[in-house]
Amino acid sequence: MKIKKIFQINLRGLILSISIASMLVTLTNGYLSIYNVYKELFANQLSKINIDYSSRLAASIENTLSASKKQMTYSASFISKYFPDTSQIQAETDRIYQLSQNFNSVIIVDDNNNLVAFSPESNVVEVNKLVADTGHTPQSPDNVAASLPYKTDENDYAIALSAPITNEQGVHLGDIRSAIHLTKLRIMDEFTPLNNDRSMVYIIDNEGNIIYHYQNKEPLGERINDRQLKQATASQDTGSFMMPDEQGNLVLAGFAKVHKTGWTVITLQSSAVTDKALNNIMYSVLKEATPVALLTLLVLTIFAVSIARPLRQLAMSASRMSEQGAISQIRAVPSWYMEAARLKDAILLGTMMLHKRIGRLSSEAHTDPLTGLLNRRGLQEGLEMVMLEKKSVSVVVIDIDNFKQVNDTYGHDIGDEVIRQLGQQMRSNARKMDIMCRTGGEEFLMLLPGTDIHIASIIAERLRKSVERMIFPMCRHITVSLGVTSFTPKQCPLDTAVKTADNALYKAKNTGRNRVVVEYIAGGSVAPL
Repeated sequence: MKIKKIFQINLRGLILSISIASMLVTLTNGYLSIYNVYKELFANQLSKINIDYSSRLAASIENTLSASKKQMTYSASFISKYFPDTSQIQAETDRIYQLSQNFNSVIIVDDNNNLVAFSPESNVVEVNKLVADTGHTPQSPDNVAASLPYKTDENDYAIALSAPITNEQGVHLGDIRSAIHLTKLRIMDEFTPLNNDRSMVYIIDNEGNIIYHYQNKEPLGERINDRQLKQATASQDTGSFMMPDEQGNLVLAGFAKVHKTGWTVITLQSSAVTDKALNNIMYSVLKEATPVALLTLLVLTIFAVSIARPLRQLAMSASRMSEQGAISQIRAVPSWYMEAARLKDAILLGTMMLHKRIGRLSSEAHTDPLTGLLNRRGLQEGLEMVMLEKKSVSVVVIDIDNFKQVNDTYGHDIGDEVIRQLGQQMRSNARKMDIMCRTGGEEFLMLLPGTDIHIASIIAERLRKSVERMIFPMCRHITVSLGVTSFTPKQCPLDTAVKTADNALYKAKNTGRNRVVVEYIAGGSVAPL
């Protein structure tokens, strides 16, 4: 039971918890929505950038290859004039190599595929490969053949261009051949600054082999078997598809075809690029939203306290409904909204009814129902004030004469009526401060604060005479006997004073009844008024 009470949440905490939870759900939902919108926006923007970059690079490759082929055709027609002058042919070969920034090697062979000239002299291995490459020489002097990409000794990929050398009569004199290394293409150097450490650029051949990769981060020659790429390139020249980046996260990659070679250029940005930009934006969103969230939390706290305070105060007041001052405490509770006001009215009404009932029950518990005077229990509470008196307090003990005879002769109903009327007569002859009590069947007690024995005897005599003159039903007249004494509370106990007054009453009964007998407390003194 104690554990259950410990974990009980109050209304203020409940309202605040629900408000904070709702605010957090709303903020989280908004934050995630912004995050997803910006993430998709960045992905689409990067996809467009990747497609644009791939398209421009593919177009540049095509232009470069076209320019190289034109240069080969022009050089072939120029060299045909020098055949078979090897010195002139070597000079022209050196000039072609030096003028072109894309040719890695240039050779001239005769009609029997014998080497006539080559440049540079250092690329002997590649020269031998070009001499051995006899399968890509076109028959028409206006055409330039390009080989399939092949792997070089430098662990990169290259293509070989070959153009026929013919004289004016169309006789085939030989071939001019050149090797272009993809990693050394000038356009690659020009496009590279547009990239960053998080960018990846692939060039794959028509069989899906990687023949170029920016920064050589992956082994060349590996095959990309991507179903989405195959589907995308089969139906369009440019577009995008999902591809894993270097962290293995799927990102939108852009591609473009190089029509003259059948190659495909693929560009993608690492997910770290979007993540970094997205994190910066979301940090800014959080930084801007935090003050508003804190202000909202403060307002919610104030509202929660304002809403819960009246109900909390009413609940505390309701737990003390029976205490004195509960009604004034409930009335002081501020009830600024309808439910609290109605609850306050209901609790106030219930408290007032409870106090009224308690008062009635208390009155019934302390009051003699027949006379309306105090009973013995009520007398005990009244004595607390009497015992604080510094002056004399007089005690008057009253007894109805021959009351048993009245009951026996006229019945108990008449006897009760006699007692009731005697009680009324006692109240009419007493002050507000006087305490009157019915101590037994026909016995009564009066405590007169601030009254000496002389005044008390006068009051007692006046009461005796008024009772003697009263006309009661059936029995007509009755009389009472009274015993009077006086004491000072700080000098004499009340019990002693009551016993002294009882002795005086006994003397009044034994000396003829219907009289007042005054007796002083033995050894006591009476304080002056």
